[in-house]
Amino acid sequence: MTVPPRARDPEAPRILIVRLSAMGDLVFATSLLDGLRRRWPGAWIAWLAHTSFAPLLQGDPRLNEVIALPRSALRSPAALWRLRRELKSRRFDWAIEAQGLAKSYLMTALASGATRIGFTSREPLQFLLDHAFPKGGDI
Repeated sequence: MTVPPRARDPEAPRILIVRLSAMGDLVFATSLLDGLRRRWPGAWIAWLAHTSFAPLLQGDPRLNEVIALPRSALRSPAALWRLRRELKSRRFDWAIEAQGLAKSYLMTALASGATRIGFTSREPLQFLLDHAFPKGGDI
């Protein structure tokens, strides 16, 4: 796959959404795509999800790419390092953490170079976000 260069046009950013699991919540989070596509129709949008949930997202016309993450990768420093290299090579402008869990904060941080935004929660590692917003409130 050829990965386009990092966006120079602010109207066509490269966006990563990190929502790894929880089928119902993952499906609910796809509503983010409507707003992102309305605002940035030319954006390159990728979604990082566990391998078992990635098929729910495959074929969604609002997504350019689905990145499947094996659950075992969370327990392997070597796998995390490979994922970091893979995400960094895609040169995302934005990484949106849509789960509020420590593991998704970490996965969002692996997209180094991106501005990382997400939800506040009681989970650790929230400091890895550049901007955190409360769930359910007006932003």
